Amino acid sequence: MFVIEARNSRGWRWISAICRDQQRAIDFLASVPPELQPVQRMIEVPARDYPMFIVEDHGFEYGSAELVRRRLSQLRPCGDEDAVLLNVYIVREDFLPDHPGRDCMGHLYHWHITDDALRPPRIDRIHEELDRATQEQPSD
Repeated sequence: MFVIEARNSRGWRWISAICRDQQRAIDFLASVPPELQPVQRMIEVPARDYPMFIVEDHGFEYGSAELVRRRLSQLRPCGDEDAVLLNVYIVREDFLPDHPGRDCMGHLYHWHITDDALRPPRIDRIHEELDRATQEQPSD
């Protein structure tokens, strides 16, 4: 799996694209406007099929639902209901936004993990969704 990550001069990070096929990722990267090219980089991640899970916490980690479960089990409420402890994304197919190079990650299915998300019944629903996502057939 090939991911195009971006990081601007302010330190903001986002994922510009995700592709199973390397050439498709290269073509997408070539479509990024010249002013955004310098902040983009393509990396290969170990995932081979969808769904792929991303944990965002001071950077990005890529893996299976087990990565998400492990990270959730390590979290403790911080006492600030507005604080986002981390974000979790489920990627079910290639992610190639209409605005190459820009932050369109909000279009991906995701959860903002807050103190409330760590407590039942919400944490139970998250685990159920993880189970359902891993049982889905990979997309072509």
